[in-house]
Amino acid sequence: MKNNLLSFSLALLALAATLTAGCSESPNKAEQTPKSTVELKQYSVTPTFVTEIASGVEAYTLISSDDVLPESPNFVFGGMADGAGLLKNPDGTFTFVCNHEDNFAVSRITLDKTFKPVKGEYLMTSNDGLYRLCSATMVTPEVHGVPSPRFITCGESGWDSQTHIVDPYGAPSATDRILTNFGYWSAENAVTLPKGTYPNKTVTIIGDDDFANGGELVLYVGEGTGNFDNGKLYVAKRRDSNSRRERDIVQNRVYPIEFVEITNPKTRPAAEFNAEAARLNAILFGRVEDIDYRKGSDAAARELYFCVTGQAWAGNRNADSSRTMYGRVYRLMLDAQNPLLGTLEVIFDGDDQTGPARQFMNVDNICVTENYVYIQEDPNRYRAGSGELQGVNFVFDGVRQNHDCRIYQWKIGSPRSTLRTFLEVGPPRDNGELQRKYMPERNPDGSATGWFVSPDGRRGIGEWEYGAMIDVSNETGRPGTFLVCVQSHTWRQGGVNPGRDFRNPDGGTLPAAQGPTNRGEGSYVLILTNVPR
Repeated sequence: MKNNLLSFSLALLALAATLTAGCSESPNKAEQTPKSTVELKQYSVTPTFVTEIASGVEAYTLISSDDVLPESPNFVFGGMADGAGLLKNPDGTFTFVCNHEDNFAVSRITLDKTFKPVKGEYLMTSNDGLYRLCSATMVTPEVHGVPSPRFITCGESGWDSQTHIVDPYGAPSATDRILTNFGYWSAENAVTLPKGTYPNKTVTIIGDDDFANGGELVLYVGEGTGNFDNGKLYVAKRRDSNSRRERDIVQNRVYPIEFVEITNPKTRPAAEFNAEAARLNAILFGRVEDIDYRKGSDAAARELYFCVTGQAWAGNRNADSSRTMYGRVYRLMLDAQNPLLGTLEVIFDGDDQTGPARQFMNVDNICVTENYVYIQEDPNRYRAGSGELQGVNFVFDGVRQNHDCRIYQWKIGSPRSTLRTFLEVGPPRDNGELQRKYMPERNPDGSATGWFVSPDGRRGIGEWEYGAMIDVSNETGRPGTFLVCVQSHTWRQGGVNPGRDFRNPDGGTLPAAQGPTNRGEGSYVLILTNVPR
């Protein structure tokens, strides 16, 4: 009996040893985690049209206006893709939400588990959007503390535009509402800081892209997280001066600023906002465009960067040269305890003809990661005969309008001279089928397009631009994965599928800014991989 017990005990010890050995030799974490089903590849019939890209980075087209989605074959991805956000759904699929600037609309695309677009619809049509919808911010419970995700999209049709908030999972044309406490601005974006940056506060920075008057840098602060309705509104002014002139702020200096309150934003008439900002001596920039904060920690998010796109020093808008012409990138450092205080400095100045930004052609959107700033160009409109300088014989310096629009990359903390081209896309110039499809001679109504020809003979140079550039590494499980919206302005109705109607794709009844009857245009979204973060 004793020997039997001993044998049984030894057997148990041997089994335990086997189990222990099995635990120590268990698969690593990557092997335990189900392999990602995401496939980053070309999903669209539309080429990437990338002409220059950083070493190691690859580009694919995710979706375009020419694509027919299997679950919604009548859906047309609209033109002028701009602000965007991506959500990973509990079932492993993805929801991509995207502004279509001049369609006044917001599309919602469902991507399957592999990342393939399979379904499309419009969350907001022009009947809902009301304004040109530019950049946008997706706020989430994880980052911002809101109960459920919301897509904040800004109206930019003029000084009396407002900002929308919409449920990305809601029924079409059912969940949109106006954030009345954000006031009336021709807003490019409203960027909400992470919930831990200023605990128990909702802090949102708004860029006023007012074309006629210049724009202010606006701040909204609500008590509690996710409070977009009952907070206070402020505009930025210098603490060391009452000067409103942007170009009184120069490179290589740091300026103390404060945000001063605009009272009663909910009930104040739209026409009073610019006048009140002037009374408060708010800095008047040459159109504040996109804004983003540094990633990595709650404290890092107090370091923000924003683009000012610029306005020509002639015509009737910036004739006194008080605002930048070719654009600037600013760094805003907010106080650790008080978001109403901070410092401001010029990081890049496109008007400096000898500086690293001397090729800037009106910077617009911006993307900031933990270590990098990505600066995206718009085409400028300063050539003679354009809407900005109608009838003015403006002479180029031979540097600006010699390239297609670029995304520049700068590593934070490195010398500014290290600014470099990260990506460049542009229309095809093959004098063949691609050029006829994507840069036709005529609009759909038969009128001439009149694309700019550069001094070296390249047609349509600088006509394309970028919308949102967003980091989707966490959602896809693939570090260094980004989405970039491309506004391919020369691409008129037709493309690969001539039956596609780009003119009024959302089905709304309000006229788009560029005219739904004769100037509908296509756009597309790029996937970028191996992007430094």
